[in-house]
Amino acid sequence: MIKYVLVAILFVSGCSPDKHSKKKHVSTINICLGVFLESYSVYGSGAFGGDLYSYYLTDSSNFRIYIDTYDTYSEGISAGCSGDTVYVLKYVDKETKPKISYRKTYSKSELIKKNIKQ
Repeated sequence: MIKYVLVAILFVSGCSPDKHSKKKHVSTINICLGVFLESYSVYGSGAFGGDLYSYYLTDSSNFRIYIDTYDTYSEGISAGCSGDTVYVLKYVDKETKPKISYRKTYSKSELIKKNIKQ
């Protein structure tokens, strides 16, 4: 009996999508001069619900940082910049009354200096 439970747990955990996957590139958006937001399809549920996308912030040569994964059905991510500061917003319940889930800010010069590659 324990064998069947372990096999079932391994099967279910093996079916979950890799949220950091960069196998299927979807788009690259220029946020500001030299900073891009790249999106990758992590899981496509077709007609049964929203798709999962992972987002990375990059300048294509010095840094690449994982931002988050979001479900297209009820969440969204937007980004922009002001001077050296790059900000990313994640919001939920995008159809009725959007609420900001979080706001992350990054210094472009610090990201380049630290040479972060994720």
